[in-house]
Amino acid sequence: MKINKTLKTLLKICVSLGALAFVFTKIDFRGTWQTICGVSPWWLAVAILVYALSQAVSSERVRLMLSAVPVKIQAKVNLKLYWLGMFYNFFLPGGVGGDGYKVFWIHRRYGTKVKPAILALLGDRMSGLAAILFYTVAYAAFRPGLAQSVGMHVVEEFRLWLLALIPVGAWAYWLFFKFFQRNLSTAALKAMAVSLVVQGLQMATAAAILQGLDADGSQADYLFLFLLSSIASAVPVTIGGVGAREVAFMIGSRYLCVEPSCAISLSLLFYAVSLLCSLPGIYYSFHSDKIDGRPAPFPEQPVELTDIIENAGEQTDNSPRNNE
Repeated sequence: MKINKTLKTLLKICVSLGALAFVFTKIDFRGTWQTICGVSPWWLAVAILVYALSQAVSSERVRLMLSAVPVKIQAKVNLKLYWLGMFYNFFLPGGVGGDGYKVFWIHRRYGTKVKPAILALLGDRMSGLAAILFYTVAYAAFRPGLAQSVGMHVVEEFRLWLLALIPVGAWAYWLFFKFFQRNLSTAALKAMAVSLVVQGLQMATAAAILQGLDADGSQADYLFLFLLSSIASAVPVTIGGVGAREVAFMIGSRYLCVEPSCAISLSLLFYAVSLLCSLPGIYYSFHSDKIDGRPAPFPEQPVELTDIIENAGEQTDNSPRNNE
């Protein structure tokens, strides 16, 4: 089992490195590096602040989902746990270590059943992806000439059908929880609304980086590629989306009026900003007792969701329940 996980991790690392190598053979690496080094530090500072705000809002989205489990976790405790999860998700090759840690921590601390906790965090992730898809569809429907730029002829009726995907997608998202975990269905719709705010703030982060790069071309087109790259990075074939985002930016820049070096610079700088904002999690990785002022309810090590599912039954009935 551990061998399979190791092989999967190594494969993801190879895919990420291969994707990055492919991208940098197709663009001017020196020019891209000069573009990155030339970014305005003031706009970069704005980007960091806006992204940090997006993560604070995102942590409240998680708390909203958990409240329907129900888990009554304080906002400051939830934020610390969220930071720790961010850190693990960035620095653990498995990609789900942060979420696994949060589920296990909540399970041990509050005696919560594992399945509802996993579905709550899954709903959080799904709502974020849904928001990205909604913004992408809306842009694709209203951006003049987008279809023609990729060799398609779109009539007005097709645009209306495209927009219809948004309410249909929201309904399908709600139906998933209505079927698998009814008590989460209402919270899931609220989480989706919060996700639109979170994704809007992340797009504002990308816009601030673009201002700092003084990028040529339509900023809206860069943001559209940013959305597409976010979707690409969600496919679990790379380490943290590294490589997948850059490939999406490179390919997309061929069809839209954007500068490839600026597009790749945006991708790398956004990753650097998000990485920087995850660093407070380092402190809680060494001092998990500081999350809620009590000793860690289990050994301080990240875990995989599959391990939690396999081993959760051993302590579900004996775990202390404390939802205060």
